[in-house]
Amino acid sequence: MHRLELLLPPPLIWLISGASIFVLAPSSSPAGPTNLSIAALLAASAMAWALAALYCFRRARTTINPHKLKGTSALVTRGPYRFSRNPMYLALAILLVAECVALASLVGMVGVAGFIAYIQRFQILPEERFLEESFGQAYLDYCQRTRRWLGVHN
Repeated sequence: MHRLELLLPPPLIWLISGASIFVLAPSSSPAGPTNLSIAALLAASAMAWALAALYCFRRARTTINPHKLKGTSALVTRGPYRFSRNPMYLALAILLVAECVALASLVGMVGVAGFIAYIQRFQILPEERFLEESFGQAYLDYCQRTRRWLGVHN
């Protein structure tokens, strides 16, 4: 049985990261309408991306719960999974970027980087080990043609 190294669910890590971005945001610089428009566009895109990823998992009849790996019944490689092996985590990261834009907080990007680093180390890497053991060469082939995150091929 596989046990992930991350004990807290990714949405909770996302909430903690979002709260830290809010705390780091400079209180003296309110975001203007351009920032808010860009943030809304980023948030809407992230939500669409996440919903498409969830739909693919539902259609494949496999678990969306990363802490219930035994329920993994299919290797999903369609939809947003053609572009990223982790579109749900990517969507959460984009939502954090949207928060930084809305708050006009460049320093808040530290929270985004922290979220990505933490999720990759304690969630994604253990998931990848499980998927390789479960799906073998099919998973390795998928890894060769699909990026873990957008823009980072590994």
